Amino acid sequence: MHEPSPATVRCVGLGRTYRGSRRSEQVHALDALDLTLEPETITVLIGPSGCGKSTLLRLIGGLDSPTTGEVRIGNRTADEARQAKQFGFVPQAPTLLTWRSVRDNVRLLTEVNVKASGKASSTDADVDAMLAAVGLQGFESARPSTLSGGMAQRVALARAFVLGADVLLLDEPFAALDEMTRAEMRRLLCELWTAHRSTVVFSTHDLNEAVLLADRVIVLSGRPGRIIADIAVGLPRPTPEGLEDSSAFGEALREVRAALRAAQHQTTAQHQTRERYQTTVGGAQ
Repeated sequence: MHEPSPATVRCVGLGRTYRGSRRSEQVHALDALDLTLEPETITVLIGPSGCGKSTLLRLIGGLDSPTTGEVRIGNRTADEARQAKQFGFVPQAPTLLTWRSVRDNVRLLTEVNVKASGKASSTDADVDAMLAAVGLQGFESARPSTLSGGMAQRVALARAFVLGADVLLLDEPFAALDEMTRAEMRRLLCELWTAHRSTVVFSTHDLNEAVLLADRVIVLSGRPGRIIADIAVGLPRPTPEGLEDSSAFGEALREVRAALRAAQHQTTAQHQTRERYQTTVGGAQ
């Protein structure tokens, strides 16, 4: 049996349960989830609010531990892969350090790597080349307070890609941006992915964004999150002009929208069942 690629992500029987606000209450975020993500692909996660998208990203990235099942990155556990710096993260907020320049924010994780292992994962020349790639040449010495929201998120993308990580995890990174800036950031992400070919896992609530970015869209049910649709998109990349007006885009969007609608109906039914149960139990007491 051949060795798996270090960029292959495998989730096997993955479940995560949290303690609720009451001691006896258990919150089931994910349940028995099986998922394999092939190297050099972009997978987009969508689903109703609270379906476990962020939880799944944290489990893949070794930032949280599953209650059941496991995550493997190549032949490593998620925690081993995290310690080996196989991940890059782009959160919803850029989380830049205000006292550091743009350049110093981008090379922050390289500095951490040097302290941890004695080896630099990227050089200053790599950092400046990445800043040029994301359109921030000339802003290397700027402070985050002087940047627009789109520029700050460009810094976050540069920080993630400059590490050369096998797997990039993006948790609704463009949600706070206006539509024009968001479209530009999608284009930039595709350009960076084309150049670096990481395995990308991206969560969003925007269906157009999901279809435009994804090789594959995973639709999760309401809590506990389960996979209810696994949709291969297969649209051309880089995105050609007018793609959103094409029949291929419209067909993919309709399929994703129908799957999400099914997930939302399932979530509503679950809530109604839970409310009836709580009313019945409360009445019996």
